[in-house]
Amino acid sequence: MEKHLLAFADHGAEFYSGSGNDVARAFELARVNAENRPTLRALEQAHGAAIEAGKSDAVTQILSAAENRWGKTSAFKVSPLADPCHRPDVNIPASI
Repeated sequence: MEKHLLAFADHGAEFYSGSGNDVARAFELARVNAENRPTLRALEQAHGAAIEAGKSDAVTQILSAAENRWGKTSAFKVSPLADPCHRPDVNIPASI
């Protein structure tokens, strides 16, 4: 994978977040992938990996990047990233 990192970063991130059981490596690979090609899917993956890895600053940065790039698209409206509970500045009571 190291030889072709950019080609396999998304697959590596999926592996390490699941059966590879290494959330830090999953986040690292997902971030590389999102920086290389910031598709909505790549940003969703990086956001999820950042949450799993406990990287709160990265969670905010990735969400902001996704909103800036994709926020006005119909694809973003159905993305998990459009859900208000993913916004760190929105406090939604758990009892809703």
